[in-house]
Amino acid sequence: GQRQILRSTNAGANWAVRLTHPFGEYGIPIERHPEQPDTVLFGGEDDVLYRSVNGGLNWSPWGAASFRSPCDLVITPGDPAQVIVADGITSVGHAYLHQSTDGGASFSMRDSVAGSEVPSLAVSRQRTKDVFAMTWSAVGARVSHDGGESWELLEDLNRPGQSIAATWGTDIARDDPNVVF
Repeated sequence: GQRQILRSTNAGANWAVRLTHPFGEYGIPIERHPEQPDTVLFGGEDDVLYRSVNGGLNWSPWGAASFRSPCDLVITPGDPAQVIVADGITSVGHAYLHQSTDGGASFSMRDSVAGSEVPSLAVSRQRTKDVFAMTWSAVGARVSHDGGESWELLEDLNRPGQSIAATWGTDIARDDPNVVF
């Protein structure tokens, strides 16, 4: 349903609605540009991305690709032309990993995931070609070693006896790209 993006300019004491748009109940489909902090991308349901170039004050449709229900997106540090969107609907079909090489103006679908969601993506400023994607209602997680062009399944990260094969969150240590959570 309709949800809102709020913005505060006084450390959270007051908030103003800056965008009202449908987006899913799960995931965090908003990402600040790592090199240009005033630029922010947002992925709402059944629409193109929205972009703000003034720190979330104003929003405009961005790009030509329409997504079903983005769970997460990343803008690659040091290479802002690389944008990855994880798109999927809870318990409906497959999730998809999309890659842009032009800052989000256009996208190509790069992988279809057996699970219905990819709730979390992570990329390190120190190793920008390695991108990790967690999957929900599917075995394990995925990794790309070429910035999102191709993806491979990681070992099953689930414990024996678990009823649902799922991974959810991920991050990479800021000081060591070899430490992945």
